[in-house]
Amino acid sequence: MFLYDRGMVPDPGEIITGGHGNKTARTNSIRVDEDVNAPALGTIFEQIIANNRAGGWHRVQAGDAGTADGTSA
Repeated sequence: MFLYDRGMVPDPGEIITGGHGNKTARTNSIRVDEDVNAPALGTIFEQIIANNRAGGWHRVQAGDAGTADGTSA
């Protein structure tokens, strides 16, 4: 699964499997019969969604859209 987050989102469960240091996206590979760390993946999705709602990575990174969770600074 590709996560287009510009590497801005933390990886609390260390589930990112590729693209470390990539300036566009990272990946999370899930293999057949492998357990999914749903809480960690959910946290990553929530942060990516919050960044998108705050105007996308470019606005969040520039600091002109409030905080990464979409609230006012």
